[in-house]
Order: sequence, then C-alpha cells, then structure tokens
Amino acid sequence: MYKKIKLLGFMFHHFHDEKKNRKSEGSIDKKKFKQIIKNFRNEIINPNEFKEIILEKKKIKKRKICLTFDDGIAAQADVAAEVLDDLNLKAFFFVNSHQFEKKAGMLECCRYFRNNYFKNIEEFNKFFLQKLDFFYPQKNLKKFLDLNKNKIKKMKKMFSFYSNKDIQFRIVRDYLLNNDEYILLLTKLFKLKKFNFKQINFDLFLNKKNLRELSNNGHEIGLHSHSHPIPITKLSRKNIHYEYFTNKKILEKITNIKINSVSYPNGYTNIDCEKILNKIGINFGFANNYKEIAKLKFDQMYIPRIDHTELI
Repeated sequence: MYKKIKLLGFMFHHFHDEKKNRKSEGSIDKKKFKQIIKNFRNEIINPNEFKEIILEKKKIKKRKICLTFDDGIAAQADVAAEVLDDLNLKAFFFVNSHQFEKKAGMLECCRYFRNNYFKNIEEFNKFFLQKLDFFYPQKNLKKFLDLNKNKIKKMKKMFSFYSNKDIQFRIVRDYLLNNDEYILLLTKLFKLKKFNFKQINFDLFLNKKNLRELSNNGHEIGLHSHSHPIPITKLSRKNIHYEYFTNKKILEKITNIKINSVSYPNGYTNIDCEKILNKIGINFGFANNYKEIAKLKFDQMYIPRIDHTELI
C-alpha cells in the first residue's frame, strides 16, 4: 500500500556496529541501511525539499520520500549519520530532551534491559506480564486481554512484524497502565534482575555535541516530546504542553535553530496535542501508521511513515 503514497517518510530507530553499539531486535548496520537507501535513492529528498513541496502545495508526479529518525538514540550519530554524510543526504532527527536534564529515558532503558537480560523478546514479554499480574492483581490482566482481542488483532494487521506477545505487552503498557504505574513496574523489574538503569542511561542517547553536529551538518532537528510518555494522549493538556514546550525550549537552546516539526512519540496524538503544537509554532508533523493514514485526506500535521523493519 505504501507504494501508492505520494509523500512518505521512512522511519528509523536502532543501529548496530562492530564497536560500541550491540545488535538488538530491529537494529540494522551500515550495510543494510545503505541498501535501503540504494533501493529508493531516486525518490529520497532532503527535509528542506520535502517541506517546500508540502508548505507551498507543489504538485508532484512521482513519489517523494524523506528519511526520519526517532528517539535521539546515540547509535544514530555513530552509524547512520556517517552513511548519510557519505551519500550527501540530510534527514529529520526527532529528539527527546530528558537526557539533557539528566533524567532517565525509560523507553530505551527498557529496550536495553530486554535485549541484555533475557534470551529473547518473548522471554521478556512473558516475564513482564507475569510480574504485572503479581504486582498489580487488581488490574485483572486476563480480563483486560480478553476485552481487547479485537484491538490486538487490529494491531497485528497494522504491524505484522510484532509477535502476539509483543502486541500484548504494548497494549498493556499503553492502555492498562498509566505512565507512573508503568515506570514503577519497570523499576521493580530492573531491581529483580539487578539492572542499574541509571548507570547505562546516558550512553543510550545523543549528547549535546551530537545534536549540534547534526544540526550544523544540515539535518533537521524536530520535537519528539521531553520524556517520551506512553501514550502522551493520556496526559492532561497542561502536561502535554509541558512535554512539547520543554522539548522545544531545550532543543532550540542547544542548536540555536528554530524548530517547527515533530514526530509523535509512538505515533500517539490527538486534537489537544495538535492545538498545543500549533500554538508553539509547530506546523509539520509525522505519524507512524501509514496503512491508516493512506485512507485519509493529506494533512501536513499527519504525514505517513513506514518503519524500516517493513522495508526489510
């Protein structure tokens, strides 16, 4: 279906190499990244060209693609940026800002945890659900999963690369628990496995030097919320404003560049998010689920993207 979309983003997260960035589920190396770009090279354009087409409502005959990177992960600077430089390409980097206030990024800490303390993702997902049932019996996990069978089927259809247990984990994380409960549960699990997440946290993310180098090299830096709450749409309007306003303030201070683009953390957004983003000067946004968006009228605040795992 994505082949029919005229304006599309490719979405990347994790990379590995033979130095400091270990291979993990969904991560790719320079060779695989170059191969993806080579397959679509004639359609890939830089952020300024992509934005110009949309903001000036230019008509295009052939599909145009931009490259986007979410979550401000250190390996993006170590691995992907070098490939982009070699190929003289620019991209969007959507960055959280919690690390610049010396706060933990629990999404990436959780990913590191499941990749380094378990044999595979399925073992982690089983452990997570079992311990959730133990620590939060009042949540009635079995009943919740039964009530959400259709949602699980829909997610499986949209994201075929996720296993059933992985989808269950995501549904529980995003809908059964609130953000505070999720973080508290993770902290308990880390302690059970003797994982010092505070020690590893800052090695996982872009630092100020990385961010300035990306910006100075012509890449576009965009918002991805301050702390990456999951889902951001469950927050109050006041807290949503804090997430995006703080994110913008910190990133602009580091790069000395005005920011006007966003990608929604885990694809979650709603009318409150979009009103707040518009109010702080964001007029260009990327979503995740191209299969759903392809059916809708084009919206520059809801540009479809496809995950690189589907391309592979």
